[in-house]
Amino acid sequence: MSGWTTVQLGEVSDFVRGVTFKPTDVVEAGTDGSVPCMRTKNVQLDLDLSDVWWIDRSHVKRDEQYLNEGDLLISSANSWNLVGKCSWIPSLESPSTFGGFVTALRAKPQQVDPRYLYRFFSSARVQATVRSFARQTTNISNLDLKRCAALPIPLPSVEEQRRIAAILDHADTLRAKRREALARLDELTQSIFIDMFGDPAFSVKGANAVTIGDLLDSAQYGTSEKSGAEGEYAVLRMNNITYQGQMDLTDLKYTDLPDDKVDRFTVRAGDVLRAP
Repeated sequence: MSGWTTVQLGEVSDFVRGVTFKPTDVVEAGTDGSVPCMRTKNVQLDLDLSDVWWIDRSHVKRDEQYLNEGDLLISSANSWNLVGKCSWIPSLESPSTFGGFVTALRAKPQQVDPRYLYRFFSSARVQATVRSFARQTTNISNLDLKRCAALPIPLPSVEEQRRIAAILDHADTLRAKRREALARLDELTQSIFIDMFGDPAFSVKGANAVTIGDLLDSAQYGTSEKSGAEGEYAVLRMNNITYQGQMDLTDLKYTDLPDDKVDRFTVRAGDVLRAP
């Protein structure tokens, strides 16, 4: 693309390693001379500040080990599926540091917009790539920062970076609002049901109470045939049923059935699937 360049990630940002301390060095929050210290537990979709450790300020050996607004906090030593996960650092109430199992990725703002850098590093493609770089030990994967620093990052002008980041942020906001709206609609549906019929756990308005078995034509367990990536028939499993009572068909397994079992195990419109 015109006006775009591709450079290595390490040319436009710095990886900063966290401080080292022992669990016995953790002190009560707000102790004189202490600072909040972020850990892997705090690295979530948004920075999780519900459980933050505090340590004595003497453990912070360099000024760069204090977090800045706009840093990316990366889980650099974790289980394989979580290593590389990152959080955006917002404005914090007090100077804060970070532990040895996380790493801060700090943009050089004259070259890369911090929010654009966050969008780049948190993208599914880059997350999969950095995870593939991880060095596996017994139970922990360690991020290979040298290989991460060599990642190619496409760069338009800083102004264009900000525009792209703003568009992606807006899209995320819209998705969050949609999820919230769907959750409220689900709550509304349940409220309408209870208003019309009462809470079935306690009372039923103007209706006779019967057992579910009185209303069923049949009920049976599903097939016990082995399922896998191939087969003639799709198999619906527990993870295909959402907590909201919907079907999620994104991860299906398949099986082959003998002809005499096809009718018995075929799901039909109007059936109810229940997790045991």
